[in-house]
Amino acid sequence: MLVFSISAIATVQKFAGSPVIQQTIEITSSLSIVLTYIWFMKLSQRFERRESSEPSVGETASRPMGVVISLGIVSLITVVCAWWLTQTGDVLSEHRIEFLGGSLGKTTIGICFLAVATSLPEIATSITAVRMGNLDMALGNVFGSNMFNILVFPVVKVATLCNGDSLFMVGDDFSANINILAGLLAVMMMSVAVAGIAYRTQRRVLRLGVDSVVLLLVYIAGMFVLLTQS
Repeated sequence: MLVFSISAIATVQKFAGSPVIQQTIEITSSLSIVLTYIWFMKLSQRFERRESSEPSVGETASRPMGVVISLGIVSLITVVCAWWLTQTGDVLSEHRIEFLGGSLGKTTIGICFLAVATSLPEIATSITAVRMGNLDMALGNVFGSNMFNILVFPVVKVATLCNGDSLFMVGDDFSANINILAGLLAVMMMSVAVAGIAYRTQRRVLRLGVDSVVLLLVYIAGMFVLLTQS
């Protein structure tokens, strides 16, 4: 899904004089992301059902009404906070923020500030899952959150069409190179995480796994490159 989005951004820039081709690329990449997401969800459910040794339970557990109400309230608060974050990010982007001899633009603010702020719930959820001893849920939350975030890509496309804008990966406010670098950084970090799960090394550095240390170093180096390039 990340590769689809990165390829679309790079390809759209190559056809700057052909809006029809650019539109086709954006729509095709958005559909590819949606189809890939649906296909993988079905594939993961089939694999988990095949690998699970627990017998299936015919009756579904009833949920107390209080839990449903609490979930609805939390969801509403999350939506309101997300709206507030976008407003705050827009205000930050309109003010000149000096950093490393330059100013931070909208793309950099989205990558550095909005992305971190919107990922705080995933951090809290993963920590809670680890404390409960449910490591599968913690990892599933991390990878699933990344998948769902990329699924927002076609949602943005639909929103731009409804807003009257034919394209969203072009324009003066869009930094193609910075977004491609950010996407490649995400691919690198996901690759390191998958390699760490597959290899399962017992070596520790400062009580952390080697893959965790590499992830941290890659993130710091990547963010430094993004900030200096912007």
